[in-house]
Amino acid sequence: MKKILGICGDSFMASISKDDNNLENGHGKHFTDILKKMLGCEIITYAKGGVSNQCIRLQIDEIIKHNPHHIIIGTTSPDRIEIPLNDLKVNNYFEKWKNHYFKSDKGLSNISYKNSLEESGKNIIFNNNIPTMLSNSINNILYENIVNEEMKENVNNYFQFLYDMEWKKQQDTWIISEGIYKLLSYNFNFHLITPILDDKYFYFCEDKIIKNLDELNPWTYYSVNKETKNPFHISNEDSEILANKWFNLLKDKF
Repeated sequence: MKKILGICGDSFMASISKDDNNLENGHGKHFTDILKKMLGCEIITYAKGGVSNQCIRLQIDEIIKHNPHHIIIGTTSPDRIEIPLNDLKVNNYFEKWKNHYFKSDKGLSNISYKNSLEESGKNIIFNNNIPTMLSNSINNILYENIVNEEMKENVNNYFQFLYDMEWKKQQDTWIISEGIYKLLSYNFNFHLITPILDDKYFYFCEDKIIKNLDELNPWTYYSVNKETKNPFHISNEDSEILANKWFNLLKDKF
C-alpha cells in the first residue's frame, strides 16, 4: 500500500481537477501533483481556494482520519471569513442562540466545496452533502457573484466597521496552533507553512515550520510579474522547482 501525503490549505496548496474542455486549467501541474510521482505516494487533499484558516483547521481534523504518513499544511491570510448559507435572521436576541445551522459533528462537510475546481471537491465527505457555510475571502465575497447584494452589503459593513486585521490574525494563529498541538499529540509527521500567522506561537514545533520567505513556501514564487492561468497562482516552471525542493526534504521519509 502506498504511503499517503496529506494536503491542507487554500488555493496555493490546491491541485486542480481534470477538465476536458479546458486542458490548460492547471490539472497535473500543481507541485503536489509532481511530488506525488516523485515520491511514489498517494495524495489526499482538502485544500481549496479562498478558504479561511478556520476552514483549514477543519481540514486538519479531516486529514487525520486518513492516517497520512506526512501532512503539509498551508495557512492563509486573515481576510477570510465564514458566512451561513441559510437565513439566520431573528426577531430577538435570545432567539439567536437557537437559530444556527453549523453542526460541529459534521466538521469540514459544513463548508461548501460545491462547483469546486480543485481535486479536494471530489472527496467522499462532500457527496450528497448539504453544506451550511461558505468560506471565502472578503474580497471575493464583495467583488464576485457568489452571494446576493444584501449579503455583500452586510459583509462590507463588517469589513468597514468591525474587522481588524491584526486581531483576526491573532485569532487565526490561536486556531491553527490548537490544530498543530493535536497533530503532535497524535504523533503525526507534518510541516506547517506560516506565511501570515505569528511564528512565535509555534515555538514548540519550530523544526516543522516553513516561514514566509522560505523556498519551500509556494507564496514565495507568486509574483504579479509572472503571468499564469493556474488557479494556484504559480507557473508550471516554478511548480516543478517547488516540487523538487519538497522532494529533497521528504524523500528520506518516504
